[in-house]
Amino acid sequence: MIHAGELLPDGRPRFRIVLVLVSRQNGKTEVPVLLAPFWMCIDGWPLTVGTSTKLEYAKETWDKTRKLLPRMDGFEEEFDSKRWYVRGAMDTSMWTRNEEARYKIAAANEEGGRSLTINRGVADELRQHRDYRAWSAMEPAASPEDAQIWCLSNAGDEGSVVRRISPIRTSSGGRERRSPPPLPLVVVSQPLRPSWCVTFTMWV
Repeated sequence: MIHAGELLPDGRPRFRIVLVLVSRQNGKTEVPVLLAPFWMCIDGWPLTVGTSTKLEYAKETWDKTRKLLPRMDGFEEEFDSKRWYVRGAMDTSMWTRNEEARYKIAAANEEGGRSLTINRGVADELRQHRDYRAWSAMEPAASPEDAQIWCLSNAGDEGSVVRRISPIRTSSGGRERRSPPPLPLVVVSQPLRPSWCVTFTMWV
């Protein structure tokens, strides 16, 4: 998944949307557990928002990150007190010292991420999005030009409208095949060039 972190010459991500396809029970939720600390502590993005079909599921992923951060080499002092996170019914978030970077969670619904300015977003269980209400809340909130959204899913079914009705752009012999918007995908198979989105299929 190294390609997902590639940057354009102006510093923006090469891909605005990353779709990670992993079969069930093969650890796709561990992806945001590891990415969130990197985005907070290394990249220093002001706001990372993680969503899942249920708030309790998003909270489980968030809690794994919370337990991981104090054990990261070189960052022990950054998270050496109990004042760097809050876990409650109204707000579940964590932050670095001086609150320069935050990681919040929300349920995947019409309010998930709305009114926020998201630098890095995670939409877990994209297959469970049966309409565009949750996607229409998060995607516009990722308004900065250097924002990026990671979508995690397995293959889905006929009801997985956001996952299923996605423009698929594939590269084969220099030609592209497209279908209508709103979620473009690219299978990386040719030299680096600006694209809107990339999909990585992980076989375990």
